[in-house]
Amino acid sequence: MKRNTVRLIPFLSVVFLLMVISASPVFAESNEVETKIITFQPGEIVEELVISSDTIINANPSVVIKKLIVTDGAENVEINVNVEVVEVTAQHKVVLVGEGNITDVVISSKDVAVNTTGNIKKMIITNQDARVVVKEGTKISKLEIPAGTKRTDLITNYAYAAHRFEDDGSGDDNDRSSGDEVVTIPPVNTPPNTPPSPPVSTGVTATVGTITQGNDQATKASGTIGGITYTAKEAGTDGNNIKISQNRGGLANPTNIYIYEESWVTPKKDVISIALATNGTPDPTVTQPSDGPALNTIIATNDSIVQYVNNHASASELVEATVTGDGTSTPAMGSVTLSGGTNGVTEKLEMTITHGADANGTVTVNVNNNAYNVNVTAGDNTDTVASKVATELNGQVANYTVTSLDSNVIFTSTIAGNVEDLSVTFGSNN
Repeated sequence: MKRNTVRLIPFLSVVFLLMVISASPVFAESNEVETKIITFQPGEIVEELVISSDTIINANPSVVIKKLIVTDGAENVEINVNVEVVEVTAQHKVVLVGEGNITDVVISSKDVAVNTTGNIKKMIITNQDARVVVKEGTKISKLEIPAGTKRTDLITNYAYAAHRFEDDGSGDDNDRSSGDEVVTIPPVNTPPNTPPSPPVSTGVTATVGTITQGNDQATKASGTIGGITYTAKEAGTDGNNIKISQNRGGLANPTNIYIYEESWVTPKKDVISIALATNGTPDPTVTQPSDGPALNTIIATNDSIVQYVNNHASASELVEATVTGDGTSTPAMGSVTLSGGTNGVTEKLEMTITHGADANGTVTVNVNNNAYNVNVTAGDNTDTVASKVATELNGQVANYTVTSLDSNVIFTSTIAGNVEDLSVTFGSNN
């Protein structure tokens, strides 16, 4: 009985070992190839770069690689950078893609596919046993191949890719008429590229005059009656509203000087009244009124009137009187509204429309580097165009009003004085 037990133990050990082995995990080797990504700083110049694995090269257009060598181990290379020379020396299939521009591609490998979208100036195949595929989208200016070979032998899809080469091979005895069968790809029916119609000129023309310079020197208004000149005390246009009347025709005050402002409400003449001196004797030189006091003889002189006006509290606030004639003469009767008062001279510039609109469209007026477009209609004469320009620009040009008078567009400064000059040019016309 013991002997049988001993024999059973080795058998169970073998069974257990088999169960352990069958439960052990199996590790499969990974064939995935990692792609390397290379970038460069803007403006960097790389003398030489050797690629021996799948690689993506990204760089700013300012980066230049002088020589890029694709060696064994690199099967897929994406070139998104400008390269002067790409040498493909790998002894296995290589696929070139990317958007970079390449000056020369030198191929000594046997199996290469070129599928770049950038420009290739020259493809040089040095291996007479090479087989190269040039895919759609690739553009090659010139192809060089070994003597004694044909393009159709080296470029396996040349029958369909001939149009991707700018040269026809006539310089290397491999032109397209050398017996190689070339498939002509029919052109894609694309609509003709019709250039846009040139803009139609409206025909409007204009000239811009010179600026009338302003100044801030305000002037006083003045006026003369007989030998007396009255001058507004304050400079400016307000003085142009002052009126002086030396009158002897009234009934209540038959011989008076009235000083008042035209803008004041009625009764205007009640503002300042200065009686002229008389001797109480009717004046034989004038017709006497039948229903009022006699017009007595005036004995006042220009000198006395000037003195009295300048000493009168209210009158002297408005005007200053001076004798400009004979001071001993009797004051003349009459009236005058003061004039000539200014607040200073404002700058002014005129643009004259010299031809109206022949067609519908817009004209552009440039003011201080700002462009203003004005719609015009065929048949608008010069006055109408000027009015449209003024209407469009008025309120948009700082510190200037824009008005029109006949064919003139008038820019007037709202500030008296020598301000910064306005720049006006007549721009596009379509």
